[in-house]
Amino acid sequence: MSITIRKVDKTDVDGKLIMKWRNDDTTRKMCFNSELKEWDTFKIMFYEKYFDNYIEPFFAYLGDTKICFIGCVSNHLADPETNEKICKIGINMCPDYRGKGYGKSIIKKVIQLISSNYPKTKKIIAQIKCANIASSRLFLSCGFKYVEKKNICNTECLMTEYNIKKLLILTAHPDDETLGAGATIKRLNNEGYYSKLITFTDGESSRQETNDDVQCNNRNHVLDSVCKDLGITDCAFGCFPDNKMDSVPLLDLCKFIEKNVDFEPDIIL
Repeated sequence: MSITIRKVDKTDVDGKLIMKWRNDDTTRKMCFNSELKEWDTFKIMFYEKYFDNYIEPFFAYLGDTKICFIGCVSNHLADPETNEKICKIGINMCPDYRGKGYGKSIIKKVIQLISSNYPKTKKIIAQIKCANIASSRLFLSCGFKYVEKKNICNTECLMTEYNIKKLLILTAHPDDETLGAGATIKRLNNEGYYSKLITFTDGESSRQETNDDVQCNNRNHVLDSVCKDLGITDCAFGCFPDNKMDSVPLLDLCKFIEKNVDFEPDIIL
């Protein structure tokens, strides 16, 4: 069975399960606050704090079974070191599934989910107790880099971070991305980049008389498959006139890009 990541429901059932795992003896030893939680007080925190972030909490599922909780702090008011661009992540494995090799797959899927669905986020921080050697090795094996040691709640911890790189690809026609930079796009996506492709025309309407909407849809269907092959995360299709881009006001093109790009790219092709 494969690992999937799904949002936590804002219900007592999910809240009590998270608290139960949080109160596990081993988990508490590795937490910065090791006190036992009671539902009356934890419930307030769960409903008022857990969902008040740019990135909401998740469960990792093995099949239909919840096996891990993933919490993200991305709210400057809750933690001044975080915001939409920087989040702190913490994972809590169900005790029954701890030590069975699921952690790496879960963290990688969470990184992919954040990269794809929260494009404003550029950095993920994990703070780990120095005594928690297994978790330190796990995050480092998933691409996190050691930054420094830091004292939190009178406990020495490791600060690690994962920087999400973002790639924006702008092309006149579908297939330009493959012919002009296909190998580079594939390599960067294999390195973990979030990538978005924007094409401006259908690439064919100037060659023959055809229904523009149908032509765009046909060409875009092919481009969807190409994006999967190249590992491109997201794409947007324009239907500006093929081979007549010089007739389109620059303002219209800028508006189209602004409408479809809600992140700061590290690389533009």
